[in-house]
Amino acid sequence: MKKISTFSILLLILLAAVPLQLSADNGTTVFSYDSGAGSKGSFGTNKQEKYNVAIKLPTEGLAGAVIENIRIPFTVTDGINEVSVWLSNQLSIKTVDGKKQNDPNILEQQVPEINTGFVDVKLDNPYTIEAGKDVYVGYTFNVSSLTDATKKPVSVVSEIHDDALYLFTSRTYKKWMSLAASTGSSPLQVVLTGLKANLATVTMPSEVNGQINTPTPVNLTVTNFGSAGVSSIDYTISMSAEGKESVSDTRHYDFGASALKGVPGASATIPAEIPAVATAGNYSVKLTVDKVNDDVNGMTSEASAEAFIYKYLPTHRAVMEEYTGTWCGWCPRGLVALEVMNRLYPDDFIALSYHNSDPMEIMKSTMFPSSVDGFPSASIDRGALIDPYYGSSANKERGIEDDWKAACKIIAPADITVSGTLSEDNSKFTIKSNVIFANEVKDANYKVEFVLIADSLHGDDKNWAQSNYYAGSAVPNEPEFEQFGNGKSSVTGLYFNDVIIATSRIKGGDFQLPSTIESEKPYEAVYEIPVDEVVNTSKQALIQKYSNVRVAALLVDGNTGRVVNAGKGTVTLLAGIENVAGEAVNDSPAAIFDLSGRRLQSVHKGLNIVKTQDGRTLKVMK
Repeated sequence: MKKISTFSILLLILLAAVPLQLSADNGTTVFSYDSGAGSKGSFGTNKQEKYNVAIKLPTEGLAGAVIENIRIPFTVTDGINEVSVWLSNQLSIKTVDGKKQNDPNILEQQVPEINTGFVDVKLDNPYTIEAGKDVYVGYTFNVSSLTDATKKPVSVVSEIHDDALYLFTSRTYKKWMSLAASTGSSPLQVVLTGLKANLATVTMPSEVNGQINTPTPVNLTVTNFGSAGVSSIDYTISMSAEGKESVSDTRHYDFGASALKGVPGASATIPAEIPAVATAGNYSVKLTVDKVNDDVNGMTSEASAEAFIYKYLPTHRAVMEEYTGTWCGWCPRGLVALEVMNRLYPDDFIALSYHNSDPMEIMKSTMFPSSVDGFPSASIDRGALIDPYYGSSANKERGIEDDWKAACKIIAPADITVSGTLSEDNSKFTIKSNVIFANEVKDANYKVEFVLIADSLHGDDKNWAQSNYYAGSAVPNEPEFEQFGNGKSSVTGLYFNDVIIATSRIKGGDFQLPSTIESEKPYEAVYEIPVDEVVNTSKQALIQKYSNVRVAALLVDGNTGRVVNAGKGTVTLLAGIENVAGEAVNDSPAAIFDLSGRRLQSVHKGLNIVKTQDGRTLKVMK
């Protein structure tokens, strides 16, 4: 899998960092996009040219505050000249004598002398921020001689904030560009006075989903704009829809030890609830911040969202599809991920393991549901390819858990359940699913894919041995990883779980649901798979024990190809507990019960509950 650079990792980790606040007894506040949590670095074009560097202040709520000083960061002074600081309401360029140069419209002040560290420039004409006007704060300098240090003369920190780094240069960046997302933030500092004490705004997601008669949880982002910070807020939240009931509630939230510092842009996420309503439908949500620190909010703060309220919310069980092979030395981490996730989430985690170029391969990689470009790989609900253990993170242990849980939070359009039976003559599997949509859907394009899954697949020849690049290495702190860290370069004796051994996607096609779907109506889908067709690409049978076969059903959006929900189930063995060869299995019954819980001496006609020697519970029909 593609590796992510250390600097990129830092940028991702520090995505949520907040600006720095330095308070002084004289009532000043120092604003910067450098929170102190990131690593320091430098950026440049490797050329002799003039640089213009700027940040944009989060001016909402700052009307009346005064910019007194600008502190410019420098890591090099030799070879640097023509330094100035400036303020502007927009980033503009003008042409003078055929050359493009910065054109600030508020003020520009020359800086006669610089030093490494922060150069504190007191403005000759302090600027009072006006309501409704943007303010860019910047500095300009010229690289007069090129050295190793002046090749990258712009100080940056590895944090990402909107509006934290704009750049325009005379030879390379010939127009103003926002580089924050790719490069980081400027640590430029702006000294403010006259900041009002109690100012705050709140934002929330533009869409939320809930169900009737139940408050809907939502996260609010509170942003400070006052000198006093934010220790508490009082807010009013209301929900309304034409022809439906309207509700409103006033809430108080105390930040406690997590109070926001008194700097514009400092923010935090807090939990909240949207009031419950009794009628399903689409509602408009409004939220206003009435008080900050028990005082009237000094600025207008209104947030809005659209709430989709359902009669019920389907349970979303996201599917993880893993792509692996016994020949692949890094693939043990995929095996470990499946085992760990099954251990942590036995009821809801659904895994499908696709094998390549080994005895468990049932299709060539060109037929995988995702375009796999390397092993190991994985996807969740057929989204982007990610690492099967680290997930979308670069190196977070068990990062896949975060990705899977995030996917499960996405609202599914329908619930789906599935079960399977093996015919009495052991010749075919019949898989049935029920799909129930929460809302009516017109022009629908949904289909159901049916899957057979095998656990405890095992073989003794060399092709079943798992290549292992983790031998003798430090491994993540998972008990399932120990056998690979302590193992040899080839690990034998493994039992492979969650292996996909048949799917309707490549065996005749999936089940298409109607184009018009009624809400809360069960839609049954049925599919049959002959046992003699459950083979690998070498035509060898893949069922080693019928009792180790399970089923899954995937609800697929035919327009996007994405899985929108899934279910998993067991297989009822109509002929009793037997293995493929027809011999009594080693995990023979330890106890047999009827449906009322009475202990039986043997399997009786009808449905039996069988406790096996290995502790599993099976339903057996005779």
